[in-house]
Amino acid sequence: NSEPAHANETPTNSDVATRPSNNAIQPDGNVVLRIFDGGEESESIAIRREWLILGSSLRLAHIADGTHGAVKAQHAALMFRPPNKYLVQPLNGEVRLSSAAMHSSVSAALLREKRAAPRKIASPKILCVGSAPAEL
Repeated sequence: NSEPAHANETPTNSDVATRPSNNAIQPDGNVVLRIFDGGEESESIAIRREWLILGSSLRLAHIADGTHGAVKAQHAALMFRPPNKYLVQPLNGEVRLSSAAMHSSVSAALLREKRAAPRKIASPKILCVGSAPAEL
């Protein structure tokens, strides 16, 4: 699959390393996960779950990315923390966090929407399996 996809079912595999506790407060869908493949936005997903698993297969993840062989079946988790924080936790592979300013297609999409694109380019951060979740 050359394009990321997503599933509505919760992965049931017991390999999920970190499952946040059930909070009464869930994301309201106002935050949207935007998926870019190369220079093109391929999909956007309103976040309405407390956590999402990102990986290479919809059998074991909510959102699948088959564009690179290094993506594990359950690669990372995106977690919501009330009232408005999101964190990423590596599960079975390294995660590279970088700012929107480092990606011209992301910055251009924000500018087309008349939204402020980040001007400062922060250094990318590499999260390894076993590291603490990082706030986005």
